[in-house]
Amino acid sequence: AFQAYASAVSTTAVGMRGLAFQRAPLRQAQPPVAPIGTTTNLVTQAAAPGDLVLLVMSVGLGPAIALPPFGVVEIDVSSFASLGVGFADPQGYFGLPLSIPNNPAVIGAYAFQSLAGNQFRLFLANAASLTVTP
Repeated sequence: AFQAYASAVSTTAVGMRGLAFQRAPLRQAQPPVAPIGTTTNLVTQAAAPGDLVLLVMSVGLGPAIALPPFGVVEIDVSSFASLGVGFADPQGYFGLPLSIPNNPAVIGAYAFQSLAGNQFRLFLANAASLTVTP
C-alpha cells in the first residue's frame, strides 16, 4: 500500500475534477514495546478533526487484503475485536490508553488498525504493532 497525499501543512486541498486527495489516517502505539503491568497509548492521527475513529485489535498481522474504497486490511481478520470508538480531537488525534494486565499470559505481539473518517469518506489506517514483554 502507498499513501497518495501526505501533506499535513497544506491549506489548499489538492483536487482533480472535483476529487480531493485526502491523507489516510496513521496509527501508532506509544510506546511500541511495553512490559506487562503498564499502560500504552494507541494513537490514530485522523485526516481531519472530528473524524469518527474505530480502533480494532488482532493477535497479529495478517496477509494484506484490499478492501476498496477503504484501503487495505493489514491485521489478522480471523481474530480481531473492537477496542473503542471515538472522535478525533481538534488537532485530528484520537488516543486510547490500553492497560496491559500484569499477567505473563499476555506476553506476545499484537496488531492494531483503525477505520477513520466521516459519512462521505472512510479510510483504513496503517497497522501498528505492540509487543508485550515480561
